[in-house]
Amino acid sequence: MPFGRVATGIPGLDKILGGGLPAASINLVSGVPGGGKTVLAQQVVYSAAAPDRPALYFSTVAEPYEKIIVHVQSFGFFRRDYPGRVIHYRDLGRALATGGVEAALAVIREEVSKYLPGFVVIDSFRAIEGLSSSDREMAVFLYELSGTLSALDCVTFLLDESPIDKLLTSRASAVADGIVNIDYEPSGRSGRRSLQILKLRGSAFLPGSHLFVIDGAGAVVYPRLGSITPAPVGATDGCCATGIAGLDEHLSGGVLRGTTTLVSGPVGSGKTVFALSFLLQGAAAGEPGVFASFQESPLRLKQVGSNFGWDPETLEANRLLVMFHTPPLDVEVDRFGHLLLEAVDSVGARRVVLDAVSDLSTQAIPEDDYQAFLYTISQLLQGRGVTTVMTTTTLGPYGAVAPRKVSGERLADFALHLELLSPDNGSRRVLRVLKSRGLSASVRALPFTIEEGSGFVVGS
Repeated sequence: MPFGRVATGIPGLDKILGGGLPAASINLVSGVPGGGKTVLAQQVVYSAAAPDRPALYFSTVAEPYEKIIVHVQSFGFFRRDYPGRVIHYRDLGRALATGGVEAALAVIREEVSKYLPGFVVIDSFRAIEGLSSSDREMAVFLYELSGTLSALDCVTFLLDESPIDKLLTSRASAVADGIVNIDYEPSGRSGRRSLQILKLRGSAFLPGSHLFVIDGAGAVVYPRLGSITPAPVGATDGCCATGIAGLDEHLSGGVLRGTTTLVSGPVGSGKTVFALSFLLQGAAAGEPGVFASFQESPLRLKQVGSNFGWDPETLEANRLLVMFHTPPLDVEVDRFGHLLLEAVDSVGARRVVLDAVSDLSTQAIPEDDYQAFLYTISQLLQGRGVTTVMTTTTLGPYGAVAPRKVSGERLADFALHLELLSPDNGSRRVLRVLKSRGLSASVRALPFTIEEGSGFVVGS
């Protein structure tokens, strides 16, 4: 943790913040009701507060503290022994209702003097603004609050559901050291939350909108894949043999290490078997691999692998193989990308398969975003020295017509196309090398078969 920073305990958030929240900072957390402001603040204090660095959580008329405590118990970060011992919940609603803003400030001062907290949360700050009698009274409140908290090494959160355009011109935004905005779009099956840092005084941070997810464990932030700087790509370390019988001799020994190969073809042409052969042959030779599928479950893929003579279970047990499935329905490409990179790093993968990236074309993903995803994930994998195979489905029963999503070929170093020849030609399967960057390759159609006990086999 960099000097003068406080870890939030929210996966992904510290990376966006450049190492955590600045110590002794006042942070304005804005967003629509239901966006996740309270969850964010609660998760930080439950993760970072301690008996010698307690937290004060002030609720206002917007949401009684009894309800806040009930709701927080459903999350994995909740600690039953913290309320009343490490985190002290206090109600400002009564003071605001009877004595206004001045009375609320007196309560805050009293509790701060009593506990000397390391964290203070006011939920919600907008309720205090709504009950202030004038702009001048609110200005005095902010001045006095800032002075009270600045005497402590204290991280403060002011939760506010005001519209962002109004918030950015408010007095609170001028006082705040940091401004975090949470947006919620009720689209798709479950809606989409995003988080953006609008201000972080004296600090560098990752700009733009980042995926913000809330589940049973709590909140997770997935930084935009495009905001991650890939490792410098050095010279390729020779050829990576595909391990597919009969193919490497037509590719000058294989594909270049650290490159991306796109395998296209119609449904049933053998793309998944090709990808499995590439990955499992590599794993059997000691090169760890990750198979990420948008179609088949790991159980089904292991069954297919076993049918062709491999032992996926043993490879997995020996940390040479990771398989996971992501349904393409409402897929979040940033989340998928981070899960993929975590899997790659967990086993030191040298080979990766992305099976059926064309399934993303059935989702509401704009073409530019799709191409950006393919480019970014390819660069991030290449920076790790990973050799990647992506499969994509073409249209037409014999693979003659390709949909727009096969334009990912422009980003690939190697492009292979699998065809099912028409019944007039005996329903044969052939492989064509459409692109081979940096290596010579056969330009003729190569017949292939899918054989039990061997998998994908290219004929002479």
